[in-house]
Amino acid sequence: MNFEIVQKLVDDPLFRYDRKSGELSFQGTYQNQLHTRQSINHFLEEENETKLVDKKDRRLLQEAWHGALAEGEVVSVEVPLLTAAQKYEMFRVKGIYAKAQDAIVGIVRNIEAERRAVTDSLTGLWNRDGMEQAAPAMLNAANQQECVALYLLDLDNFKEVNDTKGHLLGDELLREVAEVLREVFEPEAYLGRIGGDEFLMIARGQTSTAAIGQRADLVCGSLAKRFREKSYAVTASIGVAVTVRPMTYQTLFSQADAALYVAKSSGKNRYCFFSPELKNARYTNGRSVGNGMNGAIVQDQSFTKCHSLFNEALDIINRHCSLQETITEVAKLVVEEFDVTRAYASCYMPDGSRIGKSYFYAKDGAPNIPPKLKLNRDEYVKNYNEEGIFFCTDVTKTNEPLRSELIRMEVESLLQFLVYDTKGNVIGTVGVNNSGEKRLWMQDEIDILQSIAKLLTRTVEELQQECVEEENMA
Repeated sequence: MNFEIVQKLVDDPLFRYDRKSGELSFQGTYQNQLHTRQSINHFLEEENETKLVDKKDRRLLQEAWHGALAEGEVVSVEVPLLTAAQKYEMFRVKGIYAKAQDAIVGIVRNIEAERRAVTDSLTGLWNRDGMEQAAPAMLNAANQQECVALYLLDLDNFKEVNDTKGHLLGDELLREVAEVLREVFEPEAYLGRIGGDEFLMIARGQTSTAAIGQRADLVCGSLAKRFREKSYAVTASIGVAVTVRPMTYQTLFSQADAALYVAKSSGKNRYCFFSPELKNARYTNGRSVGNGMNGAIVQDQSFTKCHSLFNEALDIINRHCSLQETITEVAKLVVEEFDVTRAYASCYMPDGSRIGKSYFYAKDGAPNIPPKLKLNRDEYVKNYNEEGIFFCTDVTKTNEPLRSELIRMEVESLLQFLVYDTKGNVIGTVGVNNSGEKRLWMQDEIDILQSIAKLLTRTVEELQQECVEEENMA
């Protein structure tokens, strides 16, 4: 087998074991991952003192590599190997037997490191990347007779615990949440911690929304009881989305996020199902009707309007139109709802050196004035707060060179949000401005616009990829 060709296809160390001479040799990234020489003579012999693999584990390789093998037969063994950090971790050693050479050639893969990459170190649940990789399998495996439910959980008032009691106690509370989720959902569900105090559960096998709701109710109740016993004012709010037919993970997640928004805005410590009827529901500021924690919920007209806007934006994104049409239509909703001059979405080039593409909608056909400011992404992001928001009611109070540029663009006030990819990298911005008028934003308006910015994440990612492809073709 040609090592040079295979090296271009994989990032794992490559090995070749000669059965006749007993020589084990490596190529590729072995020095970054394994504590070993490039070549080890008589690798499996008892007197060999190499520390790459323990003597007792070496027998596993002896049995696998020196049995009766046919041409092209695949041999796979999981065995602890000494890493470059000089600690043993589990690797999968997988090779193909080449009879003409009497040798086994293959790949050494650190499966322990792969598990760490998709696991939340604090709770042991999947992390965001792990859930995104695992979720499609769960959705595709469901049959037409069972429901698949996605639960999106957010802790209420968790920040106060970190601020007043310390992060060590906050970490302990997060571990307790994971413990409760395992008790309620395992073994058939996928469980993940996808953010600071955000958890995600995907479960199948239920045949009714009543059973799905009982699980959400149990989680809310169990956590509230635990934290109440410890005198912590922490509870859980959950948004639930259900499908009985094939549906993408992104769509299901967006629906659960919308339902979570309703639960949080309706008094917290409750769950809410997503449904098209949410657009027409009436909600109240923090009080429920009836005695049940998840009883009928009523809310003021302002909230109903904001949530209706969220659902309309979600409908546009789910239509899978062109990127320009998607952004323009969502921007139009925002402009008409909040009476601003312009709404837009932009992407940065992957290296952050400049803005790649930007689409917008402007009231009365007002032109989009392209920015000329030479601030790169990292410099510009310094204008945002820790929540990724740039809120400016009077641009004359901003620092140079940003102030002159905003004045040139005839912007007197603006509200912008950073868009992040799943790894936390800034990939673009979503924003609104109302040239010629100053504007004070209510918190619920800021919240809904930030939610819409999150909804546009995948669109901005695709916009960035489109820029890269066009640049490569130029």
